[in-house]
Amino acid sequence: MRSFRVATTCLRAGMLSGLLVMTPIIPQLRAEDSWKPFAEKDAEAARKRAQQAPAARPLLPPMASTDTPVEAPSAATAAPLPYAFGTNAAAAPLSAKANAVELGELAPVMSSDGSGLPLELWNGLDVASVEAQLARLEIPPRSSAVNHLWRRLLQADGMPPGGAAQKFQALRAEAYRRSGMLQEQADALSKAV
Repeated sequence: MRSFRVATTCLRAGMLSGLLVMTPIIPQLRAEDSWKPFAEKDAEAARKRAQQAPAARPLLPPMASTDTPVEAPSAATAAPLPYAFGTNAAAAPLSAKANAVELGELAPVMSSDGSGLPLELWNGLDVASVEAQLARLEIPPRSSAVNHLWRRLLQADGMPPGGAAQKFQALRAEAYRRSGMLQEQADALSKAV
């Protein structure tokens, strides 16, 4: 504890002596205003900018106040209306773009089961072609990633192909059996009944 006090006392004494030594030098350390090496160039550049500045633009006239009445345009100066105003005639389109129909592909409606697959997953296929494609597959897939995708595909609540719901449920149950997913097979068969 005593050594700490001695160290702080020495530090304070050193700082005080340094301040006393630096006191006569401090006024000399301030920036000198007499030395300006670029003052002439700065003044010349300011003069050039002043000469090259565009003439002052006139101010805009004041806006019409609301106290003065506004005159309606005469029939001679008014622009023709695109349709007969106040009549029962059908309005003509303003441009060809108004009649244009925007064509584009809509985003598919996703199924509500959380699989992330569209509801029309099997759209455009018939049950026979789905059966032929499933028969060719090596089930269960060897890759864990492909196996996960296979499960998502089988569990998706999409509309059955060709409208044959019971036949498609039977195909789904067969794919579950071949994949070794017996609980899912039982669930699929209970839905089909």
